[in-house]
Amino acid sequence: MLTGLLRSRGHRIGERATASALREINPAYHRHRQRGTERLRNPTPYYAEYAGHKLHMDQNEKLAEYGLTHVIASDGFSGKIVGASSMPVKNNITIYDEVYRAACLQYGIWDQVRVDYGREFYLVLYKQECLRDMRTNTNRQPFMQTQSKQNHIAERVWVEVNHRSTYPMKRVLVNMKGRDLLDMEDDCWKGCMSEFLISVCRSSIQNLIDAWNSRSIPGKGIPNLRFQANFRCAPVTQYDLPNGYELSQEYTQLGGQITEFSPYGSDPLLNDFQAKENRDRLFFSRYVSFENVAHAIANHQEDVFEQALLHYINLTLHGSYV
Repeated sequence: MLTGLLRSRGHRIGERATASALREINPAYHRHRQRGTERLRNPTPYYAEYAGHKLHMDQNEKLAEYGLTHVIASDGFSGKIVGASSMPVKNNITIYDEVYRAACLQYGIWDQVRVDYGREFYLVLYKQECLRDMRTNTNRQPFMQTQSKQNHIAERVWVEVNHRSTYPMKRVLVNMKGRDLLDMEDDCWKGCMSEFLISVCRSSIQNLIDAWNSRSIPGKGIPNLRFQANFRCAPVTQYDLPNGYELSQEYTQLGGQITEFSPYGSDPLLNDFQAKENRDRLFFSRYVSFENVAHAIANHQEDVFEQALLHYINLTLHGSYV
């Protein structure tokens, strides 16, 4: 993964040199990579004919209690991550707009979408069914639903996400909750916490995507290059893919039920753009960027993450930004 991230930034460094440097700079992480379960091969037979055959979508709710849910989409043939979003609560419209629709507008429509049985994918599956005649291979089923543990292509990504950000953050949050540092009954506290976690994770997720798509898979190659060389997604336009709100209205008129908005807490600075700008300016004057906080938690600097979260909540709730 590290060589993939370096490659995505334009640096060409060999696997051995990278491993040697990682062993010296971060020996704990190097040991984890050596004995981690992500190195085990999945023996389940799997087949995807080309890039555009199967689109796997999956969600990660390990921090849902704290207002953070991830959803990713990846191509089955190449392994390339083609869409991702972090949100407070999983939501049909957000998943459709920010993951499925965004990926299809950029690349085209896949022959088949694969998801678990969660209701949060209903809008995606409805539109995939509507576009079934536009696919490269119309003889295939437009979508399949399986148990989450069988959605292997998407599940593999979570090993990296959980190790780099989810588990370290959850460890801190559980500890803070146990010390009564987080008011989980106050909607404003919850809203601030959720916004902070999403902001921190966006940078770590983007770094993961860059590294994942540029890494070298033994015996197969680099996902970005495999995707480009075997690309067969069928083209679509914005006319074919209305936004999530418009599609939800159409779906509802046909008898379906969709939750348009899934709240987690509330934003005390809602629509007060000046206050938000001042809050962010003061926060960044101390922590520079959310990416710095993401880097800190990935390197087990838990005190930095805890202090940054409390500082962000304090700036938002108590008017220190004025």
